[in-house]
Amino acid sequence: MGPVSVLPPPGQEQPFGGDGVAPATKELVDAEVRRLVEECYAEAVDTLRGNRERLDRLAHTLLERETLGEDEAYAAAGVAREMAPAAVARGEAPGTGRAPGLPPEEAAATLTR
Repeated sequence: MGPVSVLPPPGQEQPFGGDGVAPATKELVDAEVRRLVEECYAEAVDTLRGNRERLDRLAHTLLERETLGEDEAYAAAGVAREMAPAAVARGEAPGTGRAPGLPPEEAAATLTR
């Protein structure tokens, strides 16, 4: 996650050189960003703890082969490709939709070529 900042709407310049954002608003944004990061960190730790065997198999395979393609990595970890996190985010898993914030499918296809 990169830097986060609060900016006034475009075209609303501040006459005295300030950024026009109240300190309370900045504190609110800081608190929300901190909450989101801590929530995602806790979820990542839980995921890693719950998948220790899969991670061990993946690490062992990586030690043997050094590099793996996406499909090979999923197979080594024992994860079904159609239920892998990337497939879920892309909306490819059954019952899922495309995750917000991903580029449109057409743009994503040009990035992988």
